[in-house]
Amino acid sequence: MDDVRGPLPAKPRRLLDQLRAEIRRRGMSYQTEKSYLYWAKYYIRFHHRKHSMDMGAVEIDMFLSFLSEQRNVSINTQRVALNAIIFL
Repeated sequence: MDDVRGPLPAKPRRLLDQLRAEIRRRGMSYQTEKSYLYWAKYYIRFHHRKHSMDMGAVEIDMFLSFLSEQRNVSINTQRVALNAIIFL
């Protein structure tokens, strides 16, 4: 089922599990959780699985430029992606 949140480990170690746990701790919606996880995965894969702690403003700018120039993503979608990356 796509509308039911899956369980989390008791002590999440993986980055995306930690992200998911923090989203749930803050009481954010399930749709926000799915969206933020999608953009976080896309961002990390875009930079060849580099850890988010090792990336900064340059990598964010590269990713957003790619979205706007190569993928022709709307400005509102870019804002959602940026919010997800900042939350990450």
